[in-house]
Amino acid sequence: MISKPELLFELPPKSVTYNYAFILPLNSHREHSEIIIILASIANQHDADAYLQALNAFTEFIAVSITNLRLLDKIAESAQETVTLNNISLTLNTFLNLNDLLESFLEVTNDFVETDAAAVYLWNEKSEKLILKLTTGFTSAPRILRDVSLNEGVTGWAAQNHQVLEIPNLNESPYGDECKSPQTFNYLLIIPIISRNKLIGVVNYLSSSIDKISDGNIASLLSMVNTAAVNIENVELYEKTKILARYDSLTGLLNYREFQRILNKEVKRAKRYGHSLTMIMLDIDYFKNYNDYNGHPQGDKVLKKIGKVILNSIRQLDIGFRYGGEEFALLLLETEADAAFKIAERLRRNLAGIGFIGQEKQPNGNLTISLGIASFPADAGNKDELTDRADQALYHAKHLGRNQTRLYKNNEAA
Repeated sequence: MISKPELLFELPPKSVTYNYAFILPLNSHREHSEIIIILASIANQHDADAYLQALNAFTEFIAVSITNLRLLDKIAESAQETVTLNNISLTLNTFLNLNDLLESFLEVTNDFVETDAAAVYLWNEKSEKLILKLTTGFTSAPRILRDVSLNEGVTGWAAQNHQVLEIPNLNESPYGDECKSPQTFNYLLIIPIISRNKLIGVVNYLSSSIDKISDGNIASLLSMVNTAAVNIENVELYEKTKILARYDSLTGLLNYREFQRILNKEVKRAKRYGHSLTMIMLDIDYFKNYNDYNGHPQGDKVLKKIGKVILNSIRQLDIGFRYGGEEFALLLLETEADAAFKIAERLRRNLAGIGFIGQEKQPNGNLTISLGIASFPADAGNKDELTDRADQALYHAKHLGRNQTRLYKNNEAA
């Protein structure tokens, strides 16, 4: 390797016009350096030495200029990357819906690395699987596009080990079968989505090109994925908080606040379209007695079980609520009282046949419920009257011996 400007050779004066040739490396600190070749016609060695000295200074100037230009390019590239990452972070921070967030994330990152297709999976602790959430660019579904366990396939391996996995030449890889489809994919990049050493999910990028993604682009992509990991966690937390604000955590039914909101909305809708809206109020008979004998933890199990039975007993368009304590409410849309009576009786019989622990200590020897029914507009003119009339019917059911369903008719329970 030439380390400094030097006179390489002298050409015979009579054979050509130029009798000196100089090869000038522009950067002595790099293994592979650009060079300048200069041919000159010089009268004598003294002039050649002076010419070489001038070329040495010129070469150093050019080399410094090129180095500075390269440095400016790197700074500009780094600045552009920083701007891009900041823009992505700002964009992802605007989303409060998980699907919208994932869609934007996939679109931005897939465009950045210029791959043909991408897929994002999120970790589900309950099922202990990576759940395929969103894809882009696929015209068919290779086997890799499925929910997977941590020990399953190449996606599961990358997630379990928290490692980026790059597989070029997929056709020659043992993992190639997972990506086979009418679309031809030759390259696969798998990046686990990690936040605070916790697995959030995985994102896969597939390309028909045999060219690998550059190390610099992979590093930038990792920064984008790390940004997305925090955003995904925040959105998931936000959505969980919204659910907790609407649902009773013990029974899985909507809570009292939602009862009031939905009741107000559905009464207005029923009035506008001339539909019936029926409410069922139900209460566990002698529940204080049950808690006294069996303890509140066992009482909580009863409440939880009743919540499940309610959800399994009502129709898809009906809505169940935990009204408070051991009292529950149901709203039956576009339903009159007589039809609601059949649903209420089915629910009562389903609960009576369960056989709860310690129910033999109940006054009637079984854990039962009482139910009251009122309908809008037949029994009530507004939401408050509807709630009051259903509650009156429930009181009448208890007064008449419990473990029964009563209808509110003509301002009195019948």
